[in-house]
Amino acid sequence: MRTTLITRLPLIAGIGLVTAGVTAWCPTAAATADDPACLADLDGNQAVDGADFGRLLASWGDCPENPCPGDLDESGLVDGGDLGLLLMSWGPVPDDCDTGPTPAEPFHMPTMTDTSTLDVVIVEDWHVDTIDGTTRQKLINIHVDDWWAGVEIRVPVRFILPVTGSVNGFVITGSALSGTGVGDKATSEGDRVALNGGVGVVKTKIKAFDGYSELPGFPSRADLRIRFIETLDWRHTEFYLWSAIMMRSITAAFDDALIQPGPVIAHGGSKNGITPLISSIHDDRITGVRSNVAFTARTPIRSNESAAVAEVLAANGDFDAARAAGLPEGDQPWGYYDNGYSSNLLEAAQAYGWSDAEVQASIDRVADDIYVSENWDALTARGVDIFSLPGSHDWVAFDVPGTSTILPNLRTYIVPNRGHDRPGHPEAPDDNVDAAFFAEHLFGADGGLETPEISTVIDGGVLEVTVTFPDGGVPEESKIFWLYDRGPDGSAWYLYDLFPEDNWLTMTGRGSTWNASIELEAGRRFIDLVTTHAVTVDERVVPISAPYTRVPIQ
Repeated sequence: MRTTLITRLPLIAGIGLVTAGVTAWCPTAAATADDPACLADLDGNQAVDGADFGRLLASWGDCPENPCPGDLDESGLVDGGDLGLLLMSWGPVPDDCDTGPTPAEPFHMPTMTDTSTLDVVIVEDWHVDTIDGTTRQKLINIHVDDWWAGVEIRVPVRFILPVTGSVNGFVITGSALSGTGVGDKATSEGDRVALNGGVGVVKTKIKAFDGYSELPGFPSRADLRIRFIETLDWRHTEFYLWSAIMMRSITAAFDDALIQPGPVIAHGGSKNGITPLISSIHDDRITGVRSNVAFTARTPIRSNESAAVAEVLAANGDFDAARAAGLPEGDQPWGYYDNGYSSNLLEAAQAYGWSDAEVQASIDRVADDIYVSENWDALTARGVDIFSLPGSHDWVAFDVPGTSTILPNLRTYIVPNRGHDRPGHPEAPDDNVDAAFFAEHLFGADGGLETPEISTVIDGGVLEVTVTFPDGGVPEESKIFWLYDRGPDGSAWYLYDLFPEDNWLTMTGRGSTWNASIELEAGRRFIDLVTTHAVTVDERVVPISAPYTRVPIQ
């Protein structure tokens, strides 16, 4: 039975608003917090309306927490005085309201960049590292956010600099620290490129949800799931936890006297690939991103489009039937193939009482906060360099075909069969591009090839493929890989069916145009193509791919 709006409201108001975050996510933590005309917009939709009226009534009486949404006159009660102020504020909120983060605008950059709330604890002051003595290192611990009542998020942040002098800008990742972060850290080839050019290295802690057990009162994954289901507020997800950690770590780095303004490259894979992409949308201090196995586009399946969802569910049903009938084991445990698209969380929200329209509105509301595709023009105008390496067979980036359609100009290198716990096709060039990308973005080194165009023609039983590079780009090596009748984005079949090891060719050509001819198998519906192209820059191989391409055959 559907839960009514009023029966849901106490949970929404008491949990979703009061405990959403005293510092980073609380609407009262802004310069105009004492203006009732701004505070009365309890749901952050830029208008005081019936929804705010309902929320105020639901929190009627004594305030269980401080601050207390609904207590507009700060009397310690939600009562008739607050109701009067709400009614006086009815309509659009004033233009100069800055009420902090809201469900519609979750990342409040004045809060993310506020150095006064970092509460820095120096764990290891500046010292020459004990590994090989080639760097100076410093470890601090910072306040990120009071995520909800009684839960303070704090993380370690390590700075690595050359032995002498200051730096301008830095490269940052969240994959290098665990636990308390204590102990000097070694540097990678990419780190050393940055350090040798006078750019710093910053390492913070962005882990799976169970990786913060040292924090008192840190909630379980089940707690987080419940909060989202009760509020449909995407601030109650790891996307926002991780991105807040990255942006607050950037703030802490630039607050150190030895780290001066300069470029910032955020990089990593999986959760540490998602986080730089999301953060770059909101934080204009980030100038470059290198992401592995991470999503970038609002594809139909991520938009929860009914046709896409139906296609995936049908494909997954077919997969389960095939497995029951003796489908051979793949390269991964069976559970791996269930890690693509899942509707479980949304179905739980609907079971809680949210309507289909309310669930869809929450998905639509958050799209411009987490997808590069929804911010492509703004990111391009800012000059943000993004190098995406999603892998063709990953359960985080489970929609590479759809992404290539939406973002054909995104600089992308696709390793066929690459994904979590999957090294990729043995004939594809390696995807370790950090050193080359850092040298290009930080110091103007040659970036290699630009994204080529790909065209196809079927001539009889042969598929003719042509790849053309802009501005006279000339690859040293070009290969093409193909796979027939792949399952839909996000499905179990999408993850199960790999590019066969024999389905590849070295492309022929010269200059900026390269070709391949593929004899098509009879009875196939469509064929998927991935190309790999490489050049050598300063003794480093720099690869790139044409957009992932699907060609109908019948």
